Parts: sequence; C-alpha cells; structure tokens
Amino acid sequence: MRRLVLSASGALALLAGCGGGSNADNIGSFSPTPQAPDFRTISGTISGLEGSVTLAWDGDSRALTGTSFTIPQAFEAGDSFDLSIADEPVSQRCTIDSATAFTSQQDDVTGVSITCITLNLLRISVENFFTGDPLAGVDVTALWSDGAESLAGTTDADGLLTLEAPTFDGRIVVNADPDDFAEQSKVVLNTTTAGGRVVRLLMLPVNLDTTFDANAGADLAVGGDVLVSIPPMALVDGAGNPYAGSVEAELTVVDPSVSVDVMPGDYVAREPGGATAPIQSYGAMSLTLTGSGGEALDLAPGQVADVNVPVAEAERGGAPAPTPLYYYDAVTGYWIEDGSAAPTTLGSGLEVLSGQVSHFTTWNGDVAFDPVPVDGCVVDAFGAPVDNVRVKATGGSYLGSSQAVTDADGLFVLDVRPQSTVLVTVADGLQSSTEEVNTGAAGASIVDCLVASAGSSTVTLTWGENPSDLDTRLYGFSDTDQNDDFEVNYTRRTVTVNDITIDLDVDDVTSFGPEVVTFPEFPFPGTYRYAVHLFAGTGSIQASPARVELNLRGRAQVFNPPGGQPTACWAVFDLQVDSVGNATVVPLGTWESEAYCTGGEFQRPGAVSGQSASPVQGVPRSLPSNPLVRAIENKYYGL
Repeated sequence: MRRLVLSASGALALLAGCGGGSNADNIGSFSPTPQAPDFRTISGTISGLEGSVTLAWDGDSRALTGTSFTIPQAFEAGDSFDLSIADEPVSQRCTIDSATAFTSQQDDVTGVSITCITLNLLRISVENFFTGDPLAGVDVTALWSDGAESLAGTTDADGLLTLEAPTFDGRIVVNADPDDFAEQSKVVLNTTTAGGRVVRLLMLPVNLDTTFDANAGADLAVGGDVLVSIPPMALVDGAGNPYAGSVEAELTVVDPSVSVDVMPGDYVAREPGGATAPIQSYGAMSLTLTGSGGEALDLAPGQVADVNVPVAEAERGGAPAPTPLYYYDAVTGYWIEDGSAAPTTLGSGLEVLSGQVSHFTTWNGDVAFDPVPVDGCVVDAFGAPVDNVRVKATGGSYLGSSQAVTDADGLFVLDVRPQSTVLVTVADGLQSSTEEVNTGAAGASIVDCLVASAGSSTVTLTWGENPSDLDTRLYGFSDTDQNDDFEVNYTRRTVTVNDITIDLDVDDVTSFGPEVVTFPEFPFPGTYRYAVHLFAGTGSIQASPARVELNLRGRAQVFNPPGGQPTACWAVFDLQVDSVGNATVVPLGTWESEAYCTGGEFQRPGAVSGQSASPVQGVPRSLPSNPLVRAIENKYYGL
C-alpha cells in the first residue's frame, strides 16, 4: 500500500488554513510537502529450487530464482501483510519455513526461508473448453495398472487439483465426468523419475440434456438430426437389472477439428492381443444415461442402438467406407475397435457415420496407421538437456496427436502419421516454439533442439472451416523507446527486439488453424496488443467460432469473440508488462474497424489517430453454451 505522508509543519499549516479567520485564498495557496515513502526490503534464502518460485504479499509478488534473494522497496514501514507462495515449479512443492505473518512491520523482513522438494505430481485443471472457466468441485480419479490402483480428489475453486503419484514406467489415466459436460480423460506417461505432469481436462458442454421413458425408448436429436435411437425396454442398471423408469440423457458431439485435445485419451488403440497403434479420428460422440436414482444405465446384453456420429468438420467428404468404430476405455486409456460405420449424408445435409453400438461411452470413427518417427531434443535456455519432460505432436493434416517423454539426454521420439504435417512442442507447464514438421515416408528429425522455458508465453488461434483464413496481429509498444515498437503478422513472422525473438511459428491459411505466437520473454516494458483479422473466406470470426488461448508462463486463459455485430477485426487483449517483467492481462473483446488490424503504422495505446476508426461498441458475450450446437444446426458451418 502506498500512502501520502504530510510533514508536521504541513499538517499545522493545514489546520491553520481551516481556522475561522482564514479565507479561500489561504486554502488555495496551501501546498503540502509530501514525505518520501519509507520503504523496506524482504530478503531470504531458497533451497532445492529447480526453476522459479513466486513469493506474494499484500497484492504484490515477485518471481525468485537462485539460492538467495533481496526484494527492494517491497513494503512501507508500518504495513501489515502475509507472505505466501503464489506459484511453484510443476514438479515441486515449495513452502515457507519461517514466519509468514507481519503486523505493523517497521523493519526490513530478513531470514525468509523457502524450501522446495521435487515430487511426482499430477497438476490437474478442469475447465470449460470454450470459455476457459474453471470447474470447481469436480471429482477426478487417476487410475493405473488397468484400474488396480488409483488416486482421487476434488477440484478447488480454481478448478485445480494436485495429486502425488508413485514413480513407475507406465500410463496413468485421469478421468472426470461433471454434470452438464461430456466425460473427459487424459493419459499421463509416467516414469521412474519424479517430475511434474500438467493434465488439462478440457470439458465440452453437452449438446443435448433431455429425459425420456425407458419403456418407450427415444430418438435423441441435436439441431433436428437424430444422432442416437434407443429401443424401447432396452436398458439395464449396473447390476444388470432391467430398468423401466425415467432416463436422463446427456449427448455431446466431439469434433477434434476445433482442437484434438477435446478427444478423450491420447489417440492410441489397443488390439485384443495387447499390441497398440496410433489412430486418427473422423469424428466422435459421447452419450451417458442416468436413472432417476442417479444410477448409470446402459444397453442390456443383446440390445443395440443406432447411432449417427457427425463427421468431423475437417474430414467432411474424407471418411473411409466403412469407417472402423472405436470406444474409449476410461480404465486403460485405450481406444478399442468394435464394429464399423458407413459414411452417410442425412436429409438435412449433415455428414455422419451410421452404425450400431452395444453400449454407451464415447464412440469414435477412427483409422489406425503404421507410424513413422519424428525425433528431436529439448534443452533449456542455457543449452543443457532437459530430461523427463513431455513433448507433443499434433496432426496438422490429420486429426490426431502423440506424446513422448525426453530421456536423460533430452532426446525424444514421436510416433506420427507418414506423409503428413505435424506440429511439435514442449508441454508439462513449459513452453517452447512450435515446430512444423513434414514427416515424409520414413519420418523426420528436428535439427534444432526445442528450447523449453517456464517463463515463455504463447498465443494460439484456432477457428472453424469458415472463414478460411484468420490472421494473427500482434503489436508491441515500448514504454522506454518507441524505436523498439514492432508488429508480428503473416508478412513479418519473426521479429527480434533487444536480443529476444518473437515468432509466429505457424500461419495457417486453409481453415481451422492453429496459428501460434511464441514469446521466450517480453523484450521491454510496455503494451503488447493482440488482435484477429478476417483475411479471407465466408462467414464471420464470431460464427466460426474462433478461439484464442493465451498461455502466460504456464497459466492459460481463453478468449471468445464478443457479441454484437461482428466486423473483420477482433481486438482480443492487451498485455501490460512492467519494468520487472510482471505481465497483466487486460481483456478487450471489441469489434474494431479493419484499420485497427491492418492500418500499418498502428496507433500506440492512448494515442489519437485518424487512421483507426472508432471501435464498434462491444456487448456482453452471448455465445451458446456449446458453440457446436450452432455448428450442427449449420451442418458444420455451412452458413
């Protein structure tokens, strides 16, 4: 807290000026002499730290590294505050072993002792995929050894949960199924070395939540299209007893075109003999049925239901005939092949995979493939190998992904589809540039190591089939030297300022994205402004729907287009960076004139320029709870 302190003489003058014999001139001429704030420092030691830890107090915070620290001008003499750990490395728990509460503190705070220990931690977040809103109170389970062993917990008010798992080589399956959302599951590649794994459960809001009579059966429709037909008197409870009451059905279309991460699991199928293979998706659908007493329901043995799984938007017209059907096993984290479906176009124009299923879970139209390797290495900012960190490959020309963990030398090998484009990046709370790799017939090697950093930040833009080309527009405005101002877009994909290179790693011009901007660090204090420009195609940014995800030093925030009349330019957010590198996110969420995005000499914050028209007034965001409802109604963006 910062206060204005009057000297004694100034206070007396003020009192005199308020006396009965004074006049307005006396008061008007009075000018108090401010006394300089009496600042104090916070200092101490850190042991065991790998990376950086953030110490917080009284609304302030500071990221700390090394084994000792001194924070000048941390507080004013007489302030009261508590010290706490606001952030810590993904693989560590950090605690303050010394005093944390200070009341009317007059002197410097010395001897603060912070201790960090490395543990095998699952850092789990549960969030609404479309809005990024955290989901509190969600029960989460982590299973391994084919379900023989497990951990469980409930997310806090910020949608977060940390579980400490044993070290072993194998898969840990993390599951959640909150009300009003489709079930979600992610696979963690665990190792014998303690470390941290970031597990983001991106939840899709259900497309249909309805009730029906089990005796009568039901046709479950979304956007006027029947996606599931349940026969009369076909359901049983978990014990196999026939069920005849009211049924609640939650149905969700899972389209990995919007992000491969919305699909449960890690795109790996297991055959009956135990062999595994990577798969690519052509679209999926999830259905859960619940009885009036909250019991889980399913089809009785010998019963089947007709299903129409909507073809993923990015694969319309490309699904093979027939398309194998796979269901997700939430215990093992594998996809299991069970039957097939025929690509069909419904009367409404919606492309689906038509088939039959014998039980309900998430069903996926997939094709397994023989993979080729993409290999590379991961280093830190000093060039040292980084071991036990997850690396991810996302299909650029197919709907699928794969993951691997670096070895002791920082090396990795990813299984990917041949003759394809993949996007490779570091995960687990670390950020790196995104490498676009053409796999060829035999695989590929990434020549330059990925540089992993907890201090890096990324901005990722994704959208639907239409408009075909949305463009990233990033501007930097320095508080210290306007000559450092810069712009990053498809014509200037790489900019180096003060020895820091900012890259537009991926520029997609054929729908969907992603477009990814990477900041290793912020090169100067000032404002960094991000906007999205509609460059080509039909439809609008708003209806696409576009999605921007800011990953600010490991913390993700999602932005959706605002309501109101859309233009060709969406002002998304400002990042305000201070002199010590602290970044504050300022959401904008307005529609602007095209000059705002493409005006060349972009006006600095607070400047008055005739080049940029006045912004279109924004209104509160009014998207559907799940934009894929609109997608289906439009037959997947066929506006």
